[in-house]
Amino acid sequence: MKTPASDLAAAQWHVLGAGAMGCLWAVRLWQHPPLARRVALLLRSAEEVETYRRHGGVTLEEGWEKPLRAGDEVGAGLAREQGQSEEVDDSRARPAPTSGPIPTPVPAAAVTDVGPPLSHLLVATKSQDVAAALHSVHARLTPDTCIVLLQNGVRVQREITDQYGADRVYCLSTSHGAWRRGPFHVVHAGQGTAWLGQLEGNNARALDALLALLPATAMQIDTDPHIARRLWQKFAVNCAVNALTVLYDCRNGELLKIPQARKDLDALTSEIEGLLDVLPEAPPLPDLQESVAEVLRVAARNFSSTLQDARQGRATELAHLNGYLCELATLHGLASPLNHALLQRVASRSGLPAA
Repeated sequence: MKTPASDLAAAQWHVLGAGAMGCLWAVRLWQHPPLARRVALLLRSAEEVETYRRHGGVTLEEGWEKPLRAGDEVGAGLAREQGQSEEVDDSRARPAPTSGPIPTPVPAAAVTDVGPPLSHLLVATKSQDVAAALHSVHARLTPDTCIVLLQNGVRVQREITDQYGADRVYCLSTSHGAWRRGPFHVVHAGQGTAWLGQLEGNNARALDALLALLPATAMQIDTDPHIARRLWQKFAVNCAVNALTVLYDCRNGELLKIPQARKDLDALTSEIEGLLDVLPEAPPLPDLQESVAEVLRVAARNFSSTLQDARQGRATELAHLNGYLCELATLHGLASPLNHALLQRVASRSGLPAA
């Protein structure tokens, strides 16, 4: 696959980060009729671009989801509202299809390539990589560049909003599930929802204009003038779930079945709820215990993205989850012993640095 220079120059959206979520969103943007395929992926190096071209683009495979049982719609809706893990890995339980889909030839370039200013940038890296990723394309950013963040947590959204300006930074909170079968081969394993908003201002006209440039129907996107609360809700659920799935090396739902894991989950969730009740940065999040349990029931077979990273020896987002919660607690003179101890236990078990 050879990408014409004209295709890259005409791109209205650039997707920074080619993991499962970056590839999924790149294809959905490329398929969005108003864009007329004016989308490009930004990869880390010329070598990665060459590998991408050998694969012929992004292969997007629709997952095989079991239909909901009667009455499950409420639970699924809550899970989408609270936010499931972004990546779902059932590759060991599900066979590869005998004839796969055709790769989508989304144009790609290296972040080191010289190019025109970026109009709309979707940042799909992990939280800990956002700052470096934006720095890698700093020369192509302008005061008018629209930056959309697609990360877990609440920390990086605040940092980037403060650094680049509240008027051009948008947050996208999603519960879609995706995992990589191989390089640039992604399975869209869980149809979810997505919500678009800004931490400050929330200009309704600007939000609607941006929504028109996103695949709102295919990815079930809507605007939310209170996106901060939604981000905090998802942050709280992830703090309760993700590190424990690493500690017990299990699917989400097993946290409700393993006796000691359930005990740890209940105690940890209580501490998180108590901290969020008094932290001035956080909105009130009542009934967190019930919300966490419901998400785990609906997303029982999912592997959290944090566990997948730990299994692959990759850096996790825990510094932006439980680690950030501990930092906020310390800043306000509050104790967070269970969150702190959990980070140490995960670091000891996985061999990865503590957050």
